[in-house]
Amino acid sequence: MNRFWLVLRRTVGRWFGVVVVGLVVLAAVGGWATYTGHVDPGTHTERETVAAWSPTDTVRHSARVTKLNPVFPRNVTLENRSAYLTRASPRFRAQFAPGYTATDDGNVTTTVVLSVVRRAVVTGEGPGADEQTLWQTERRLRTERGRLAPGEQLSAETELNATRLDGETDALVASLGGSPGEVYTEVRAEIRLVGTVADRPVETTWTRRLRVEVADGVYRLTPVGATPGGREWTRTVVVPNDPGLPRQVGGPVALLVGLAGLAVAVVGRRAGAFRLDPVESEWLAYRSDASEFGEWVIDAEVPRTLTDGTVAEANSLSDLVDLAIDADEAVLRGDTGDYFVRYGEVVYVYSPPEPEVVRARGGFDLGDGLPSVGLSGTNDEQADGRASRADGGGAGATPSFEETTTDGDLEEELRDSDSDEELRDSDPDEELRDGHPDDGDTTVDPSERSNGDPTDADAEDEPDTTWEGEPGDEGDEERS
Repeated sequence: MNRFWLVLRRTVGRWFGVVVVGLVVLAAVGGWATYTGHVDPGTHTERETVAAWSPTDTVRHSARVTKLNPVFPRNVTLENRSAYLTRASPRFRAQFAPGYTATDDGNVTTTVVLSVVRRAVVTGEGPGADEQTLWQTERRLRTERGRLAPGEQLSAETELNATRLDGETDALVASLGGSPGEVYTEVRAEIRLVGTVADRPVETTWTRRLRVEVADGVYRLTPVGATPGGREWTRTVVVPNDPGLPRQVGGPVALLVGLAGLAVAVVGRRAGAFRLDPVESEWLAYRSDASEFGEWVIDAEVPRTLTDGTVAEANSLSDLVDLAIDADEAVLRGDTGDYFVRYGEVVYVYSPPEPEVVRARGGFDLGDGLPSVGLSGTNDEQADGRASRADGGGAGATPSFEETTTDGDLEEELRDSDSDEELRDSDPDEELRDGHPDDGDTTVDPSERSNGDPTDADAEDEPDTTWEGEPGDEGDEERS
């Protein structure tokens, strides 16, 4: 288990109530989504189209070249051009083709009345003003009528001379002595549709125009007007709701996650899985300090002589960094993973939690996200200190230290003890009986030393030596 799961356990333990409420809400939402997505999705009303129809029309025009010219050959038909030459093709053909579309069968009678209309139009003042017709003349040309099914069209055509129409218009205006406004010459088609569609009666009328404008040796044909809209017949129907894939899949997933999370939370709370022991808490504090104060730490090969003087042990890495800041020193990390700071005559040490101890108690990987350091080569004093801190020491406490005996003093005491034991093992009387001192190693059976006084050997033992005093006060030594 890595640091993420350890932090997750601590977070769930601190915010257990909030986590439970969130899981309950998630399970409730998932249950509602599952019910509405699979059991009862519900219904809604829609408007369904029963039948529909829509009028259509098409306006086309063309002109056939009848005069010799250097541009177009004779008898060529030009269609739907923006302009035609009055000298090369003075006559044009206008075609109006109304019809309709429907969703069902229909029977509609279509009538088209073609006329030539001349009118004078004055537009009122201001934006959006309507046109006002001053005068109008009409000459009917022809009428077309027929029965149409959906999709069919009735074609009504006529052929006229553009230059002749323009001349007649000029003569009419001259006979009136002039005319205000705009004078238009148009081919008009009055269209009427009457019949039934899907056994429902329909009727509509509209007007389309093809405006003729002659100027500078050309004439232009411009369609004017629009086709009216159609009609739909609808009914109200009730249709089931479509819950959609997110609700059908996400609902069961949310319900399962919510219920499973609640079960895990309750069982884990009762089993104490969300409570961190002191070792785990210290490890998290150490991980946080190592990440926060990494810039103060320098990996170095720490000499053994660094701890020959007075040594004090810090309770956390943050305390050691505070001391380093006060002393304006860097924090050294040795091969054993311990951290050192020299402050005056005292060397402060912080030993991180033992990975083996934490693995055994917490069951997670301590190496996740941390610099790797060697775990071998630790001395006995550092191992004893880390073990004692793992059993009860807490991170974040006030830095504490205790004075310890240096390695040089310990070796001297061991040599003194060995010398005393050799003196106790030797027998002076036996050496005198042999007539010469013992030049080599002699093993004496303890049973042969029955005449010896055991109190004499005990008296010759040199008592143990301990050092007491305040840190840094090396002159005040007292032998007990």
